[in-house]
Amino acid sequence: MAIVAKQGKNQVLLWRLLEEASTKVAAKLAFQEEHSKEGSVEGGDTKVTKDGPIAGEGTITEEVPFTSTMGKGDPTAEMLEEAFYSQKLLELWEVDVTEKDAEGKYPAEYRQGRLNSLTISASVEDTVMLEGTFITNGTRQKGGVTLSLDQEEAIQYAFRDTDKLGGTEA
Repeated sequence: MAIVAKQGKNQVLLWRLLEEASTKVAAKLAFQEEHSKEGSVEGGDTKVTKDGPIAGEGTITEEVPFTSTMGKGDPTAEMLEEAFYSQKLLELWEVDVTEKDAEGKYPAEYRQGRLNSLTISASVEDTVMLEGTFITNGTRQKGGVTLSLDQEEAIQYAFRDTDKLGGTEA
């Protein structure tokens, strides 16, 4: 099997307020442009020995900065803005939408945390941008997620035939 490069466009972020976990599905932020996962170790004192230094364990901290063009009326952008100003706990999934397994699940990383920064910028020569940084509580978890048809369509519209549409498609 040949190793191929992962494409950033296939790594999608889905968001939800933790308090709405029993009533709402996770939603995609419209027009995502970029995100990264940045981890570092805090603490972990180094002890000097006669054989050389030994690094002690520290605490892993992680943040997920993201950038998106703001979509007019995007409920996920509005939810993130309110979550920031209310400091509500969020759930965040990074989903690789190219690798659906036999059970219909996509590989994903799951996090809980809060936004510690949020910037909305409106340049005269560009679209309105939403940038923020999500701080992970604890440690991210890996697993598989199921995407609903609505979630899959929000990520990418499906191929459609040239026939007339029925009454339910838009």
